Amino acid sequence: MPKPAGAERVHVYCRIRPNGRDASATHVTSGGSVAVTGTDQRATTRNFEFDGVYCPDAGQQAVYDEVGAPILDAVLQGYNGTVLAYGQTGAGKTHTLLNVGDESADAGLVPRLVAALFVQIKCDARHVYTVKASFAQIYNEQIDDLLKAGNGNLRVKPHGKANVVEGLTAIECKSASDLLNLFDSGRRAIVYAETKMNKHSSRAHAMLQINVSKRVRVLDGASGTMSRIVSCASGKLTVVDLAGSERVKRSGADEDTSGKRMREAININSSLLGLSNVMKALSTQATYVPYRDSKLTHMLSDALGGNCKTSLVVCVSPGAADVSETVGTLEFGARAMKVRAPDFA
Repeated sequence: MPKPAGAERVHVYCRIRPNGRDASATHVTSGGSVAVTGTDQRATTRNFEFDGVYCPDAGQQAVYDEVGAPILDAVLQGYNGTVLAYGQTGAGKTHTLLNVGDESADAGLVPRLVAALFVQIKCDARHVYTVKASFAQIYNEQIDDLLKAGNGNLRVKPHGKANVVEGLTAIECKSASDLLNLFDSGRRAIVYAETKMNKHSSRAHAMLQINVSKRVRVLDGASGTMSRIVSCASGKLTVVDLAGSERVKRSGADEDTSGKRMREAININSSLLGLSNVMKALSTQATYVPYRDSKLTHMLSDALGGNCKTSLVVCVSPGAADVSETVGTLEFGARAMKVRAPDFA
């Protein structure tokens, strides 16, 4: 099987959210790179190069055209396609991926991907499609089904060359509205909470999976009618809104007397560290990749590298107070750009 265009490595994009009253320390250079100026006495400036950089005033459509559309094309060709958003809490990850918005211009990648998917299905009379959706969250290292209340503490099991979440609901969708209704229902079940850094902070990683099967429709030569259907291809689209990395003192997690916010922060940071370790192993072509170190990376084992086209959006705040988190996010993105997929079997 040939590689889809661009599958040789992870493509990384940086999005800078609009700034508030804080002084800006992060900006886009004339050459299109991201420059971050430190707040120490030397005020050292570091530059980071990515496949694309989006200024604070960049629209959602521009992000979809460059990040989302190529992933959907790969899925329709029968490959796995993955989009992830990474960054500190409050940096714009959920807005970029999951936002529905009162105005169509505000819609994030998921609504746009769903709409474009069914437009392409409608325009393709030569094939018959089956679309199934699953939606899960990883909260405190526990996988919960967002489409079926009470279906929690699920386990990842090997299934052929891939891993699947045993018992995770998969619902067939006949139209964009069917899928968007499921998405909206699942999104309301994601665990959010207010912290000092974000009034609506995701406390779980949210993972939407859309399986697309495409079969060739064969015409009966004598009558011209549709007579039989033969197998053609199938691909999986995975969209991951990662919970925001955070320092517990800045978020106020250490001030929660119940200990709930602290447990959440520890589990979030631990799983993000696991993802970073996987990216590092893939980028150095290590013989062992620690996918099983967290539920997040275990679920993503067939959605990174291999027969997959992957895009990562690193979301950052331009504020001077966030320089440390911004540099950490950009360094993660720089490592991810070195991830190269192995040759296909």
